[in-house]
Amino acid sequence: MVFESRTSAGRLLGAELVKRKYANPHIFALVRGGVPIGKEVAKKMKAPLDVVVVRKLGLPSFPELGFGAIAPDGTTEIDNTIVNRYMLHIDDIKSVKKSEKEELERRTQMYDAKMPENLAGQTVILVDDGIATGISMIAAIKYLKKFNPDKIVVGIPVCPDTSESQFRGLVDDYVCLDYEEYFGVVGEFYEQFPQVTDEEVISMLKTK
Repeated sequence: MVFESRTSAGRLLGAELVKRKYANPHIFALVRGGVPIGKEVAKKMKAPLDVVVVRKLGLPSFPELGFGAIAPDGTTEIDNTIVNRYMLHIDDIKSVKKSEKEELERRTQMYDAKMPENLAGQTVILVDDGIATGISMIAAIKYLKKFNPDKIVVGIPVCPDTSESQFRGLVDDYVCLDYEEYFGVVGEFYEQFPQVTDEEVISMLKTK
């Protein structure tokens, strides 16, 4: 399946999530690509929208390939398979983490993305425009679990067909509209996939 845009994918995802009739849904979108998705899901579900700023930790020689991710409170998820395969030194890991933590703090301040209050009694629905490795989503899940939601649900338009098993035991429900056997990058499943800018994120959050 190829989606027209993040906006259209968000509407489709929202329509599917509404059918699940989750109690007290609260949408959290991963910045930045997940925000247009979250905006539409929140509209469909008549639910509040917030963001989670998670930064991928990319290889020094190939930043697009993530060996881990870091969440707002410093929660860090590391893919040891990638670390070992590329023989990453501990100093490289520390250097990348320091740099990405600084960028995370910059964006958190820019979006005024405060840590959530206690989420007891709420169903957290964590959305993004797609999942490739899943490392950023896992970091976000572990971060949000600290705020005691009743349930955590992952909602995405597209993911690899092996992805759901990766989250088994981490979340209460996993909703993906399109499972793909051959998965390269998320953008190949969208007709329009421009980079979401900081200004667009701020604008969408102002009108949430």
